[in-house]
Order: sequence, then structure tokens, then C-alpha cells
Amino acid sequence: MAKKNTHLPQSISKALDQAVQHHQTSDFESAEKTYRQVLKIDPKNATANNFLGILMGQKGDFRKATKLFQNSIKTNPQNPTTHKNLGNAFKELGHLKKSISSYQKAIFLKSDYTDAYHDLGIIYFALGQTTDAINSFQKTLTLNPNHANAHFNLGITFNALGQLEKACQHYQKSLTLRPDNAQAQLNLGEVFYERGLYSEALIHFEYAIALNPDLHDAFYNLGMTHTALNQLGLAKKNYQKAISLKPDYTEAYNNLGMICHNLNRFDEAIIFYKKALSINPKHAKTHYNLAGSFMDIGHSLDAITHYKIALKIHPDYMDAHTNLLNALNYSTDYALEDKVAEAFKFGHLATKLAKKQAFNFNFNEINQLHIGLISGDLRSHPVGYFLEGMLEFFNYKKIKLTAYTTQPQSDALTTRIKPYFSAWKPIYNLADREAVNLIHDDGIHILIDLSGHTAHNRLPIFAWKPAPIQLSWLGYCATTGLKEIDYIIGDNNVIPLGKENNFSEKIWRLPKTYLCFNRPAFENNTSSLPAQKNGHITFGCFNNLKKMNTHVIEIWAKILLSVPNSRLFLKASQLNSPIVQKNTLQQFSAHGIDSQRITLEGFESQEQYFAAYHQVDIALDPFPYPGTTSTIDALWMGVPVLTKCGNSFLSRQGLGILMHAGLPDWISKDEEMYITKAISFASNFDQLASLRRILRQQIIDSPLFDTSNFIMSFEDALWKMWLQWEKTPKD
Repeated sequence: MAKKNTHLPQSISKALDQAVQHHQTSDFESAEKTYRQVLKIDPKNATANNFLGILMGQKGDFRKATKLFQNSIKTNPQNPTTHKNLGNAFKELGHLKKSISSYQKAIFLKSDYTDAYHDLGIIYFALGQTTDAINSFQKTLTLNPNHANAHFNLGITFNALGQLEKACQHYQKSLTLRPDNAQAQLNLGEVFYERGLYSEALIHFEYAIALNPDLHDAFYNLGMTHTALNQLGLAKKNYQKAISLKPDYTEAYNNLGMICHNLNRFDEAIIFYKKALSINPKHAKTHYNLAGSFMDIGHSLDAITHYKIALKIHPDYMDAHTNLLNALNYSTDYALEDKVAEAFKFGHLATKLAKKQAFNFNFNEINQLHIGLISGDLRSHPVGYFLEGMLEFFNYKKIKLTAYTTQPQSDALTTRIKPYFSAWKPIYNLADREAVNLIHDDGIHILIDLSGHTAHNRLPIFAWKPAPIQLSWLGYCATTGLKEIDYIIGDNNVIPLGKENNFSEKIWRLPKTYLCFNRPAFENNTSSLPAQKNGHITFGCFNNLKKMNTHVIEIWAKILLSVPNSRLFLKASQLNSPIVQKNTLQQFSAHGIDSQRITLEGFESQEQYFAAYHQVDIALDPFPYPGTTSTIDALWMGVPVLTKCGNSFLSRQGLGILMHAGLPDWISKDEEMYITKAISFASNFDQLASLRRILRQQIIDSPLFDTSNFIMSFEDALWKMWLQWEKTPKD
């Protein structure tokens, strides 16, 4: 009988040595052939099964690799390396629990198996078991303090937990050990970005690109950082580079849209957003941003639609939910009950997502209230203007103020008001948990939200209840929906009795007005009535253009058609955009109003803004979202404001101001009365001229500008809230 030719060297041991040599020199074909020849003679050979399993894994065939490792373990169950290799194969197949079991067996056989602990940590992290992941990585570092990957993955884990300082430390240690790790450079840059340290972030993103010029995420993050630094040209360039490396980069198209939005190029922004959604229709962030652009061109219904789509994709998307609530305020298509129900839904979600802590508020008898103010608007913004006029009147022996700022922008007003605060603490770079602990540790007695559902709000912080008393005031005229906010401050004009069911908060009514205004910081004289010189009435509205919904346009068009030769002057920041101007004129044209009758201006400076009132005879208040600061500005310049009163806190802002200003006749209960009054007032130039001469003094003499008495009432309310809390039994 002929002898079978196996084509093997004289011994299996030598054959395996030869196969391993082929394997190590990347001659995978020869290595595989030799491993299989060994297994043909000795199918149970543990070494050949293990090494061939490794090779199959390198080829991406993890199913075959798994079977080979299992065969090896049957022959030699005491080899920890094979158990670890099996764990790696299970990981690649997505069998994470089986992977854990294999790593644990490897560690049982070799208690100092550093890499097994490390890989076990990766699986725990993938399963969301972050505590176990941290323990595994830290065990790795106990065995080998210079394990660069363990530091890197601890950085990832702490970053995911929002513990940015610890994440930063471990990324930096990883890079000390392995400075050529482009991904670690990228991740460290992201941590600096999240902490608002943009210059440091730029350095690490650029390092990452130097190490790997094809790292599209690094170009994307450079774009984000340049955007944060308002270097929009550089941002755009980097997003475009990211797209050149990854043509289906949804997020980069989305961010290009954001740049165009910030430049008031809303038409271009919408094109980029739609491109992003053509790549990924379920990209919630793009739906959110597209909604924002629709809001700024006055398409509130389209905005609401896309906020709702974003929430359908991502039900816990708190920013989308809060912006949806804000958008609903601009629409006449939703009943108050629907808006309140949506706010309560937000509140329930915020409560569910908050990681509740059992805070103990053990305050001894106090003689100074520590008040915390949370706001992103402590700058040249209506909220900032309101506060500036009040801060000098507080009794600082009885009141202590701490500011928690939610965005980095500041200006001259910020500089002016800072000295009134005992502490000024940015929280825009803090996760909710970190901000909550900071506020609690500061010993705040009363925490005040100044934003509601407007930009830069941090309402989810209030769901954690870091202060014993929490209230909403000034920045938002509707319920927040959060039961953890104890009070909302109003007055009898804006929140009459019987409206309690529209709020999750208790209503605290101040005796006269819940708002008090400050004189402008520069000289701006009133003018004579422009109609007497022009021979025609000019109506005006200098509100945010978002408030000018299609129904408002229809009513204003009826007024213009009913008042011969009348004009309409609109001034808003959105009108810096040519596309918005075109859309606005088209909307009025659809109602028969020639473009020659409408003047459109964007926003320039505060001085020019006030001077523009010299061209206006009567201001028209939009609805259901009327003006507040803009109403006072108009009255200050001698321009009476016609408002339509609704049934909500928000829609009664005009009523509240005009009642105190001595202008009850300028309040309308419905659209028919609004039109009738506009026509009537426009017909009497002498009456308008007379009112223009006295209106500024009239509001100066009203409670609206009586700051000292307002502050006394406000402080009294805060102390009464505190005394009520002290008397309330504690659990």
C-alpha cells in the first residue's frame, strides 16, 4: 500500500513552528494551509486550533474562529489565552454576555491577566454597566499603571458619565504613554470643547489631524470649535473638508446649515438641512435645526411639525421639547389647553430623567436670603435690561445674589451688573448633575429660573430640586410644566383668578405689576407725530418676526386696506435676510398689500432701534405672542400700542402694560375690535399727537417704572415664600 503524503515536516511541532512563522510574516495563506494540515492529522491539537482561530479572526470570520477556540479549550481548558481569544470572537459576533463569561474564565485561570480585565471593561461599557467597566479598567491599571488603552477607555467611560474632569485626566495620561493615538487626541479635544475650553480643543483636534489627515471627525470637530468661537468662515471650511472625506456626513451638512442660519441666510440653511435629511431622514438634530430656521422665517407650523418629528425619533430630546413649547406660543392653531398639556408632558419627562438625590436642606434661622438666578440672558437682552434697573435697589443686607450663567456670551451690560452678585458661576460647561451639586453646595435658599422654555434654559436642573424653593419669573410667560418649580410670579392683570389649572406651579401674584422697567441707558428724545408731516398713518411693529404668524398678517392687511394710504414699518433682526424680506412682502401681497406700502429693516444698534420709532404713529401688537419690552420701548418713544388680549398669561402681556400705562382703550378683546380700534385711532391725528407728547411721562409715573416699590414687593414675596417653607413640616 502506498504511503500517504501529508506534505508535512517530520514532526507536528516543527510544522506548527513553521505555520507560526508564516503567520508572523503575514503569509496567511501558507499559515492557514499548514495549520489545517496539522489539524487533519491531529484534530484536537489545542495550539493549532487556537492559532488558526486567531487567523480566522484576522480574516473577519469570527464564527469559524469561535468554533476553533472552543475546540482548543476542549483539549486544553486551562489555557487563559484561549479563553480570552474566545471572548474576543464572541465580542465581534455581538454575543457580549458569552464574551464576559470567557474573559472571566481567563481571569480565573490567570488572576493578573491585565488585557483580559481591560477587554472585560470594554464589554461592560458596551452593555451600559459603567460601574463594572470602571472597576475593570482600574484593575487593569492596578496591574499595569502604564496601560495606555485602559486610561483611554476610562476616559471614554467618564466622558459618557458626564465626569469631564476625570475623563480629561485619563485621556491626558493615555497620550503621555501613547502620544501617537489620534483618537485619544480627538476625544480629549471633545472634552475640552464640552467644558467650553475652545482654544485647548483646537490644539488637540489639530494634533489628531496631523496624526491622521483622513480623520473626518477631527475636521468636523474643528468646525464645531470654530463655530463656538464665531469663526464661521473657518468652521465652514472644516465642515466641507469633513464632507470631502465622508460624503454622507449628515452631521456636517447639518452644521453647515447652522452656520447659514447664524448668518441669517435661512434659505441656504434650509437647503443644507434638507440635504442632511436626504441622507438620514431620522436625524433628530437636523429636524430640530430645520424647525429653528422655519421659526425665524415665520413658518411656525412647519417648525412645530419638525420639532414633533425630532421628538418621535428621540422621545427624550429635551431641547426639542422645550423649543416645541416655545414654538406653540407663536401659533394661533393650538388651544391653550393643548399647550398646557404639552408643558406638563415636558415636566413629567424632566422628572423621570432627573437622577433624584435626597438633598437635605438643614438651614438654621437666617437673616439673609441666598438667591440663585439661572439665565443665559445676563447681557444686552430684555431679561438683562430688566435686571439692570432693579439690582441697585435690593437690600443686600437681607438679600445675597449668585448668578449661574448658561452660555458664555457677555457684553458691557454683563460687566455693569456683575458687581451686584456675590458670585458669578458659569454652568454652561457643566452637566446637569454637576450643576445641581454646585447649586446645592452653595446653599441656595431660592433658585429662580429666568428663561422658561426660551434659549439657553436649563430647566432640567430644576427637576433635581437643588434648592428648597424654586420659582419661574421674568423670561417666560407660561407654565414650565415642572412640578418641582414651586411658584410662578405674575400679577392680577396677566394671571387673573381662576387660571390656576393652566400652571404646574403655584401662582404668586405681586400687588401691582410683576414687571418693572428701566430707562434706556442713552438719551433718545421723542418726536412730533410723523403723520402730521407725512399726511398718512404709519403703523409699526418692532417685535421678533417669529410673532408675525399668517393670521396676524391677515388682520394687519385688513387694517391697511381700511386706512387709506397707510403704511406698515416692520423692524426685526430676521429682516437682515433678503429671503425673509422677500417672503414677508409676498405674504402681504397675497392679501392685496403693495410692497410700496411696507418698510422692512433689520436690526442695527439700540440707538438706531429707538430712533426708528420717530417714523411710527401707532404700534401694532402681534398675537397670540404680544410684545413686552418692545411695547415699553414704543410707549417710551410716545408711540401708543394696540394690543389684543387673549386668555393666557402670555397673551395678556399687552393688557398688563397698557392698564398701568393708562391706556385701557388700546386693549381689544377680539380681532374685530382690534381692527375697529386701529381704524378709529388712525383717523384722529390730533389725538395721537397729544398722546405722543405725554405718553413717556405717563409711564414714568406708573408702577411700571417705580423700581424701588417694585423691589420692596418682590423682596417681601421672597421672604414670605421662605417663611412658608420654614413652617411646612419636613419629611
